[in-house]
Amino acid sequence: MWEAIDGELSLAATTTPMGNVTLIVKMSVNDGDYTATALLKLEAGSLQRIAEDVRASSYRDCLESGPIS
Repeated sequence: MWEAIDGELSLAATTTPMGNVTLIVKMSVNDGDYTATALLKLEAGSLQRIAEDVRASSYRDCLESGPIS
């Protein structure tokens, strides 16, 4: 599990014996007054394609440029 210092974002992952991965993304604001949690279920064998898609997407450029001021 990973959690941001301010506690507003945390990431966790679980796996099954078949290699399937579930990513758990949790976001919260106002010291937990509002929270959103998403479960992303990924099939074994799809991780390489997903990684390639992320690398090729324009979102990568946004992440590299840093926060918008």
